Amino acid sequence: MLCWAILVNAMAWPCPLTPLENHFRILAGQQGYQGEFIEHYLDQLIYPQLQIQHLGITLAILTLVWNLLIYAFILIKSRRK
Repeated sequence: MLCWAILVNAMAWPCPLTPLENHFRILAGQQGYQGEFIEHYLDQLIYPQLQIQHLGITLAILTLVWNLLIYAFILIKSRRK
């Protein structure tokens, strides 16, 4: 999961659920949208001043650092026992 999250954010890969959502929206008689779910619904609400191209790299780095910290904590704790 960590690798997927880092790759999706760092490589700006599309979410696989967005085309599926657009497909079902069209089947329901609604109009689909361009871009990704997060961009369409949440970006301007959550990140109003950030540029989207820098956001993916930042999120990938934060995800990696957060997971490394968790694994380091677990490793240190297990070696103390």
